[in-house]
Amino acid sequence: MLKIIVLISTLLFISACEKITSKDRTHSGNCSVVEQNRFVYNFMKDNYLWYQEIPEVDYSEFGSPYELFLKIKKQEDKWSFIIDKKTFDDYFSGKGYVGYGFKFAKLNGKYYLQMILKNSPAYKSNLKRGDEILKIDGKEIASADMNEVINLLGPREVGVSREFTIRKKDGSIVDVTLTKESVAINSVLEKRIINEGEHKVGYLLFDKFIETSTKELEDAFKYFKENGIDSLVIDMRYNGGGLVSVAKDLASLIRAENSSDLLFTLQFNDKHRDRDLEYYFESTNSSLSGINKIYFLTTDTTCSASEAVINGLKPYIAVKVIGSTTCGKPVGMVGGEFCDKYIVPIEFEIVNSKGEGRYFDGISPNCQVDDDLNHNLGDENEAMLKEAIAQINGASCSNSKRKARRIEKQTSNIKMLDSLINSY
Repeated sequence: MLKIIVLISTLLFISACEKITSKDRTHSGNCSVVEQNRFVYNFMKDNYLWYQEIPEVDYSEFGSPYELFLKIKKQEDKWSFIIDKKTFDDYFSGKGYVGYGFKFAKLNGKYYLQMILKNSPAYKSNLKRGDEILKIDGKEIASADMNEVINLLGPREVGVSREFTIRKKDGSIVDVTLTKESVAINSVLEKRIINEGEHKVGYLLFDKFIETSTKELEDAFKYFKENGIDSLVIDMRYNGGGLVSVAKDLASLIRAENSSDLLFTLQFNDKHRDRDLEYYFESTNSSLSGINKIYFLTTDTTCSASEAVINGLKPYIAVKVIGSTTCGKPVGMVGGEFCDKYIVPIEFEIVNSKGEGRYFDGISPNCQVDDDLNHNLGDENEAMLKEAIAQINGASCSNSKRKARRIEKQTSNIKMLDSLINSY
């Protein structure tokens, strides 16, 4: 059965089969274009959060369900999508994705690698965080927008190769050929203890909310608990979100007290308010106690489930956000299945125990700090982590009047899978 999605820069699933049934969520039988269009149109008219804004159209006149979907969804909605079932299931089950194994961004007109995934083609070719991409297959990309660059990277198919011209941080320029392969994914990319002054700081680099995340998080927090940390920094700067159930698990590991407290509520459209779901803290043996302030490191690609955790914790614990404003996705999905595809439209809002949500402009940082590509993630001299440690030791924000660097985002949801995975 399709899980429920909620909040991801991409999406956020939730396990709630007791409240959300599969009735009318699965199409079986005839997979003609007209029948697929009929299912998509009816599904959207019933379940879409903004169903009132769907135009009246003749679905039989559209050449594909994708064409119809793009026509009827709210134009400002950059999250809803249709995707092939296998690709989607493989990602959320932890099987990985097909790609080169890096994250990148356009900063002030230049394209930089932000993260290299271990044992990926990019990792094996010795690419590093902070390297600049100058050309792809001989084409200079400085003047290209994000969508054009994503297209230059080629389809998500094993064996696709591209030649990259890279400027290393030492100024040298190298040509590297990368070939796409299946890249394994983990959620917890780093956990460590930082002894700083009188404090023992737990640092967690957490990258995605998928089915295998809970076990990784349990192990990380057990390690923090056994080592007696008194402060916690969670680095979610590139975390696009994922499963709602994992968001609940992470929040519960952060805060052991009063496990019956409401974390957040999913609120569906006015046709289906009976589906509304409440999520409560659910502490385990690995849950921390005594942490009265938590620091989150964020960027504009901190999305969905990541934002749900931050917003859900705010009524209960002092939350400090360091970095830049998050992506702004206070909504989520459940989805339906048809003809080896999933339709995944926005179906609900998510609000915390005080009814607070609707942060469509993102969650603003308490302290604006740029992503520091000159240092590795988890390095105590990396700007965001350095700022968090300074504040743990009693300092005030050192960059309160600083203007953020301009970051160019992907502007189209045609490549929704890329935004979902947030790695290439």
